[in-house]
Amino acid sequence: MTMTGEVAPRDRLTWLDYAKAIGIVLVVFAHASRSIGRTSSLVWSDSLQTLDGVIYAFHMPLFFLLAGYAASLQARQSTQSFARSLWWGVAVPYVVWSAIWIGLKVFLPEAANVPLGISALGKILWQPVEHFWFLYHLFFIRVGWYGIHRLDRNRDMLPAVVLIAAIVVWAVLKTAMPSFDWAAGFIFNFAIYGLGTSRLQPFLQHWSERPALALCTLGAALSLCGIAIGGTAATLLWAAGGALVVCGLAKTLPHPSAWVWRAFAFLGEASLAIYVMHLIVGATVRAVLSKSGLLTESTLLVSATLAGLLVPAVAYWIVLSAAQAAGYPLARWSGLGPATRSAYVPLWLAAPPKPSLSAS
Repeated sequence: MTMTGEVAPRDRLTWLDYAKAIGIVLVVFAHASRSIGRTSSLVWSDSLQTLDGVIYAFHMPLFFLLAGYAASLQARQSTQSFARSLWWGVAVPYVVWSAIWIGLKVFLPEAANVPLGISALGKILWQPVEHFWFLYHLFFIRVGWYGIHRLDRNRDMLPAVVLIAAIVVWAVLKTAMPSFDWAAGFIFNFAIYGLGTSRLQPFLQHWSERPALALCTLGAALSLCGIAIGGTAATLLWAAGGALVVCGLAKTLPHPSAWVWRAFAFLGEASLAIYVMHLIVGATVRAVLSKSGLLTESTLLVSATLAGLLVPAVAYWIVLSAAQAAGYPLARWSGLGPATRSAYVPLWLAAPPKPSLSAS
């Protein structure tokens, strides 16, 4: 879900797609788990609630970290290229899918946990709807860090100062100004993105021989420090630590020559599509299970997770295939990002992509 410009398949970093795949699986699973808690006839177990807390500590920070890292790989991107990738990769998905989400809630209010009126559509420029806050934050965060790096050609001193300042401001707002919690949340995500765009690449270059071990060790150390310290600092330590551990795990996964790893990496490619669609799919699954008398904690958790991943991924594949057949970038206009092809799975009228991807 790192919305940047399209990268040619041979230039893709497979571990980045693996990390996004892990992250989106956690997102869909967590929302499927929470749907149990929102269903009056079901019991959200203590173990699932504990797991929910662990996942929520780092799963969205992971995507901000990855988005920042992806941006650091395009450090010499022109302003025109940056604006184009921001428009198709963030702005259009936000507007298109916010409108779809609001429309569904307006016309199907009985299926909505939180009903919305059509007036919500006119407020999306300053008031994001539910899970679309991620795209809303990402838009402004990308603009902010792009400007910072443009001002600092060495990409060193100014980003470091801004990053430290952001962490300090976040800590102050979080502890002393609870009424500004919305601002604290944005600045927190701004800082995590900053870690990805200014610090992660130098770290990986320094530990180029054993990056997976270095990432997992640092991530685990930060998480343990968070447990030991507690308080406000723990939020940042858990978020960064968990995200780094996922990145380390992603780097241990094999080259996507086997179909199972290609399919998993494709989930990372399709993470934006999965993110914007999965709650719609999950709500549909819950309604079908309820009407068929099969609604239980287990059936909802498993079905909503699997369908929430697979249905959007297949839909994304169909859109890419149709775009190739039509010779028109349908994914862009449907709010599914700037891609026109897949690095991992064959599309209609296309030969299977060659497994010549970088796994480092």
